[in-house]
Amino acid sequence: MHVNEVAKAHIAAAERGKIGENYILAGTRTSFAEMLAIIAELLGKPPPKRVLSPGLLRLIAAVQGLRAAITDRRPQLTPESVALSTRKISCPSLKAQQELSFKIVPIRTMLQDCYEWLVASGRLKAGRRP
Repeated sequence: MHVNEVAKAHIAAAERGKIGENYILAGTRTSFAEMLAIIAELLGKPPPKRVLSPGLLRLIAAVQGLRAAITDRRPQLTPESVALSTRKISCPSLKAQQELSFKIVPIRTMLQDCYEWLVASGRLKAGRRP
């Protein structure tokens, strides 16, 4: 979800949202691999060469969890992070679009805007621009 559209939807909900109603603000349906490829492009880095299967990721998370219990070091992957990054989740925003004028922004635009903000704020060194 693009922060500008989320902010506009919150303001619209306060001004004209129906009392007692809930509104789902969701973004584009994008795979984790697609998102990583766009981020790599923005950073001027090669995209990931391969995508690991959900089963292999779950196994890695379990092994890292055991290692974390022994070494007291935080694992890079957890069963929860694997579940969130591999499940196909659909959250329709139709009601928010109709009642709050919520707009879904393409993932490339969201990531480009985020990248530009990170560079402008000095939090990230500029890479090769698309």
